[in-house]
Amino acid sequence: MPVVDEFELIASRFEFLNLVRDGVTHLNAALAVGWTPHRLKKEMQDDEFIEAVETAEQSRDETIETVLYRRAVGGNLKAIELWLYNRRPDLWKDRTALKVQTNVTLIAPHVAAATRDIAREVLMSGLGPEAIAALQRGDVIETHAAEG
Repeated sequence: MPVVDEFELIASRFEFLNLVRDGVTHLNAALAVGWTPHRLKKEMQDDEFIEAVETAEQSRDETIETVLYRRAVGGNLKAIELWLYNRRPDLWKDRTALKVQTNVTLIAPHVAAATRDIAREVLMSGLGPEAIAALQRGDVIETHAAEG
């Protein structure tokens, strides 16, 4: 690789890493340094470069953590809340209670058939509307078998 091309590569990678460290997305940083998306994909196949990108992102995150910490210590309630939610979620997670109730009745086919048979027998036995209504509610009624 000629010296000029190698210098360009190092310079563009350095600029890319600075942009990523400043919070710019990979694609936008690549475009800013004159890379195509294809070139970005090629660069991201280099293990050493990937490690450098991860280091730049970690540096960015540490900077944000430091600023957030300073604001939290300074009394910014939102910063305090954010810091505690993320640093001590076991004690400070944002809790939203959600209670879900369902009422589902499932009737197996053999139970439905038996229920139809019982209803037919009740109707044929001559029981009045009150007895049928009681059965619909699930009440227990007493009947006597007719001798025949």
